[in-house]
Amino acid sequence: MRLHLRDLRKRRGPYRSIAAAEAEIARLLDRLGHNSLERKVFELAEILCIPFKNVAAHLGVSERHLYRIRIAMLEQLAADDRPLFVQPVSPPALQQLELARTLLKYGHATSGQVLVSRLLEGDMPPEHAVQALTVLATAQSDEECYEQAQRTLHEARMCAAHLEPERKPFAYRSIAMADAYIPYRDGASDRAAELTEAALGPCDETFNDAIEAREYIRALIFLANQHTELGSMPRCLSLLEKAHRLLARFPVPPSSELAQVFIHSAFARAALPNESERARSDAEEALRVAQWHGLQFEEVWANLALGMLRDMAGKPKEGLSFVHHAIALGSSVLDGDPLIRTLFITARLEGASGDGDSALARLQMARPLAQNHGLLRGILEVAEARARRHRGEVDKTIAASSRAIDALEGRSLTHYLGIPYLSRAIALAKMGVDNSSDVERAVYYLDRGGALVDKAAAYELSYRVTHNRKDLQQARDLRGVASKIA
Repeated sequence: MRLHLRDLRKRRGPYRSIAAAEAEIARLLDRLGHNSLERKVFELAEILCIPFKNVAAHLGVSERHLYRIRIAMLEQLAADDRPLFVQPVSPPALQQLELARTLLKYGHATSGQVLVSRLLEGDMPPEHAVQALTVLATAQSDEECYEQAQRTLHEARMCAAHLEPERKPFAYRSIAMADAYIPYRDGASDRAAELTEAALGPCDETFNDAIEAREYIRALIFLANQHTELGSMPRCLSLLEKAHRLLARFPVPPSSELAQVFIHSAFARAALPNESERARSDAEEALRVAQWHGLQFEEVWANLALGMLRDMAGKPKEGLSFVHHAIALGSSVLDGDPLIRTLFITARLEGASGDGDSALARLQMARPLAQNHGLLRGILEVAEARARRHRGEVDKTIAASSRAIDALEGRSLTHYLGIPYLSRAIALAKMGVDNSSDVERAVYYLDRGGALVDKAAAYELSYRVTHNRKDLQQARDLRGVASKIA
């Protein structure tokens, strides 16, 4: 059948004429289920001749899983008189749930919610229904429907109560992770991290199947990301190392999670003086994995990481090509949270490179998307404060910094708060106004995980206030380490 399809694809042998080729394509399509993944693979790979890695990215599956689907398709097409039923690698409902998770990852909350709601209308085994309900709650959280998400999780708990004992731990962990996502999405990062830590709890790292193992790895990555935002970089790296160790148990590690481990490791290492030299190699490895497997989400983030590392080294102009590639790709495939973050990081580098107009325009694009997202709304104000500072706009820097502080302070101890305090302190110094309180807070928050060059700037300001030469030496040491990142 492979040879047959190759002749058809290349219009060779009996398929040189368009009519003969179209007739054979129609015959083969009739053998495949109308909405099946096998039919989609046939249409994309065999009719449109789209490269496999792009087909995999389009369907939201790994290349390895795409090959399995294609084998099932070939067996079905090779049947003599009627379509052969081929037992899928995972049940169709789980395949659709995986697609829904991919949609949420890319920021398409509405599409993901519609897909899961449709699945729940049919008959599902209780363990699959629990997973579907947790995915639905996550989608509802992305839509800022937090009370609705809580009701969905209550339904999931009732469903989990009827599972076999060996399946209950996985189900309840999934429910707890979805519960932790609600405060995370609402900007309460401290509370979210506390709930996620409790959800993961002690684990003997034994799983019923690969699906459970992969979900646990995703939970580790999610928690690591929270600790990055909270500035707990050593904890973040320990979680990522555990995730990487578990990925190594797979005969072929899931490429999406592998790339994400490297991406988050790059961000965390860049904020730690004794780890910063390894940050770039992690980001480059993430990009290699993403491009090889056609993972568009991970390719966007690997490029953002490579751009941010240049900025963290004090060389933002060298990072522009990376973030511009990321925003070009991200604008076509992302929405919601990931698109906001892509616009934020691009604006950060453009502002630091002297292109304040472009930076402010991107932040203006992101604001409607972040209107009801506490953390991201504050982060956009952080980016504006930084951009205004680089433009020398004293009054507007103070105004944007104050808005960022109002949006973020009290929600979590995130290192993002260091930037508006630093920006406001610099602006106040230009006005000849006392800035000692802002300088102290900038040092405090940036010590929790901010960029090394920002930490250095905070310590330089601190030296001007305190005249403590240790602060000046700390600033010099940080700039020296930062220069090695890129």
